[in-house]
Amino acid sequence: EFSAGHRLDSVTRAAILWQADGSRSLLRALTEIAIEAAVRGEDPIQAIDDVSAHSRLAATVHAHIRGFDDDVLRALVLLDHTPGLSFGDAARFIPSTTLNALRAAGLLHDDQTIMHRLTANRAIARAAARHLGPAVAEGIVQDALDRLIADRGLWWNAPLARLLAEHWLRDIPDAASLPDDVPIELVRRVLSDAAREANDHGDASSAAAYATWAGTEGATAGLTLEERLANT
Repeated sequence: EFSAGHRLDSVTRAAILWQADGSRSLLRALTEIAIEAAVRGEDPIQAIDDVSAHSRLAATVHAHIRGFDDDVLRALVLLDHTPGLSFGDAARFIPSTTLNALRAAGLLHDDQTIMHRLTANRAIARAAARHLGPAVAEGIVQDALDRLIADRGLWWNAPLARLLAEHWLRDIPDAASLPDDVPIELVRRVLSDAAREANDHGDASSAAAYATWAGTEGATAGLTLEERLANT
């Protein structure tokens, strides 16, 4: 499949092989899109992520997941939105037997650290979201965010905190518009984790947005530092 794809580097090839999940037809569809993108001078992996829901690849992936049960589909959707979610925190929402089965099948990557941070196969996970439909997929993620808020710091996860901060920035004009049951201390903690994660991954514009979203009421020394790092 890669014989005509000399433009694809070893990292891209490895990513394609993983996302193909052992399917020859899926490997062909992924490789075709990646090579076409490389010829145009574009990022092959980004091209795979941005593929149309009506493309040959989307149809091939949909056929590939046809036999997956709801627990598997829901797990893939959540973990696609929260790369780096630890096994322990993922098990708050997903049966551990499902997580173990997905790891064994190669659909989840485990970083093998003490936290066992998980990353979903993106092509398969996004097909799972399309299969479930936008409302169900969004509900899966929202349930996890609501749980993070409701538990008020009894447990915590940085990938979920950043996802929550992103939701606030996208959908809520300012901190004053948050529901009354979201205390300012929680807002500060969410924004601090989100800004730190963004800065650690070189996303300075997002880090600055998280650090300043709550205004002077939400300001802390930590958020001021993250804003300064983002602007240097």
